Amino acid sequence: MNAYLAVFDDTRLTRNQFVEAINRVSAVEDWLSFMPSAACLISPLSATELTGAIQAQNANIRLMITQIDLANMNGRLEREVWEFIHKPRTAPRERQLARQLA
Repeated sequence: MNAYLAVFDDTRLTRNQFVEAINRVSAVEDWLSFMPSAACLISPLSATELTGAIQAQNANIRLMITQIDLANMNGRLEREVWEFIHKPRTAPRERQLARQLA
């Protein structure tokens, strides 16, 4: 399972539209939104495949997706975010809908 950082352009679509798009991608097995225009996504897909799958849900999305390198990352985030990144897991799709911190 891969952890990705997804950042989207919130001048082109709302946060709710982004959440709706990622919830429609079955290969996004779990996600956690921790900033207004960013989320950590858990998926077996490559960054390229994941970008295409999300853009297929909303053509207006402008985003960047990059795989998180656990050996080379840093920042200041809530403990729950770091735990989510370090221990990728899958969650039942119906439980994903409310996983937002920001």
